[in-house]
Amino acid sequence: MTVLKAAVLLLLLSCLPLRAQDKPAVVKLTVKHDGQKKPAPASVTLRFGNHSVEVALREDEFEVPPDIVKAEKVTFAADVEGDPIEIPGIAGGFFRWEAWTLLLAERRYDRSTQSGIPKGSNRLSCVLMFDSAQADPGQAMFITPSRSKRRP
Repeated sequence: MTVLKAAVLLLLLSCLPLRAQDKPAVVKLTVKHDGQKKPAPASVTLRFGNHSVEVALREDEFEVPPDIVKAEKVTFAADVEGDPIEIPGIAGGFFRWEAWTLLLAERRYDRSTQSGIPKGSNRLSCVLMFDSAQADPGQAMFITPSRSKRRP
């Protein structure tokens, strides 16, 4: 009987990592425009395959459902300062990186970012930086075009 109990306990323990993967990931979103911190959007839309989920932000954080974290590619969309932003092709695993910074610029990105931006990039571009306590250094995506001005 003790062998059976040990086998059941081992089986239950092996399922723990799977249960942790079923929890939503939490991402803190920081927005900077021309180097100045700006309010995060009220919500973001996450799309993959035929699925679309609108997620509200609370205290600049949003929860990401596990099926999105497991997706191969996700499109992130938000309305930031009146500009629609759309960033396609984000690997679902990046939603496990707990700190994101969205950099926008009308004129220039800050000095630490500008060196990685192609010359001639216009205001329709953005940079999305992914940071995590589990990974050093972080990763970044330069996306153009990603922004469009809202029509009056």
